[in-house]
Amino acid sequence: MDARFLSRAAALLLAAALAACQGQRPAEYQNGRRVITTNNGPLEGQADRWEEERRNIALFETLYPGFTYRPTTWQYSAETFLARIAGNTATDVIGITNATLAISLAESGLSMDITPLLERWPPAADLNPVVMRTFTHEGRVHGLPAGPGYAMCLAYNRQMFIDAGIVDARGEPDPPDTWDELVDCAVRLTDREREVYGFAILGKDAAASWQFLNWVYQSGGDFEEQDAEGRWRAVFDRPEAVRALQFIHDLRFRHNVLPSNTRMDNDDQMRMFCAGQLAMLVFVPEYLDLLAVRHSYPPENVGICMLPAGPAGYACVMGGGFGIVNPRLTDPEAIQGAFNILTFSISLEKLELRFRTMREQGRPVGWPAVSIWTGEMGRRWAEIEDRYRNVPDFPEYQAQVSRYARYEPPIRTPQLYAVLAPVIQEVLSNPRADCQRLLTEAARQFEQRHLR
Repeated sequence: MDARFLSRAAALLLAAALAACQGQRPAEYQNGRRVITTNNGPLEGQADRWEEERRNIALFETLYPGFTYRPTTWQYSAETFLARIAGNTATDVIGITNATLAISLAESGLSMDITPLLERWPPAADLNPVVMRTFTHEGRVHGLPAGPGYAMCLAYNRQMFIDAGIVDARGEPDPPDTWDELVDCAVRLTDREREVYGFAILGKDAAASWQFLNWVYQSGGDFEEQDAEGRWRAVFDRPEAVRALQFIHDLRFRHNVLPSNTRMDNDDQMRMFCAGQLAMLVFVPEYLDLLAVRHSYPPENVGICMLPAGPAGYACVMGGGFGIVNPRLTDPEAIQGAFNILTFSISLEKLELRFRTMREQGRPVGWPAVSIWTGEMGRRWAEIEDRYRNVPDFPEYQAQVSRYARYEPPIRTPQLYAVLAPVIQEVLSNPRADCQRLLTEAARQFEQRHLR
């Protein structure tokens, strides 16, 4: 969401508030239970998701006898969100796909302050502060995560490492720990005549920019910086970001370890990985589910570790979806019901039901993630996960990830990605690309168009 979008959204929300007395929806009850609506529900043909949702509703009704919820097929997008808020047709609970939008929504009055409700909910004391930071604006909480967050990692084909002799003293795959080691492994694993490649980088659309964040953070750089007067500046034209971009360029043209296709998307990389044509890639652990369900690829052949450390050390991008309470709700019963759904989404009871259902469906359970919980809730969460786990637990990665995980840049993230994508594509396709010039021009454009 850019500044124009948010200004328009705030204006429409104000107009909606002025008309609130004419626009409140009547309360709906089903079998004596207050009905709360949610978005991002299963779509037609998603039988496994519908089965899981039916079980979720039954469990929710057991835990909260006065309420039920109805999932709708409205899938969140910035444009439909604005229209539905203005027209008072948004669901009571609104699931949003990108955690970096949380602060912008709070600043614009487009999400409800749930701090008073959270203060009366005892488990809140164990919420992971690393995760909650992005949902907190000026000390007030405006949303909750929809589930465990993702953090990017390095995935590698275990058998390809073993076949190449890249193993430790026990004969186990020995993945790279630094940028230099990444280059060494990728060179050894690349056989261009057989169309086998050591590494791959997303080059298509916003996904290219999304993964680029990791390299810049590992190099010690950043993308946006706020000065003492509160003004935001683009800072990705500095030497640290240039060094990261040059490293990508070197992987392509100096070390020659990347596929010739410079516009790869996730599906392209998954197909190559499962076909034994790709040894390593930047990965999100929940993709293990995609590998198993969509490609029938055994999770036990996938290794997962921290992304290799750059000149400034380890860093990996984290994120995930989150939920907010519709800011147009005024009925205390509806607000409480919506809050109940937010907390139900991250409850131990729902977690156990989800794991049990996924295991029954033959899906991977227990991939590593950034935990929502610490303390006693975190311990109990881990016990439940271990009980249903059917994939390796990758303990070294899990022990490190929360320490080094970082959220995406806080404002104008989609616009940032749009500006950076052509830069990534240029360095992947042009052997004479000037990394400093490309980033200097991109930073200038981004700041002028989106930060002023």
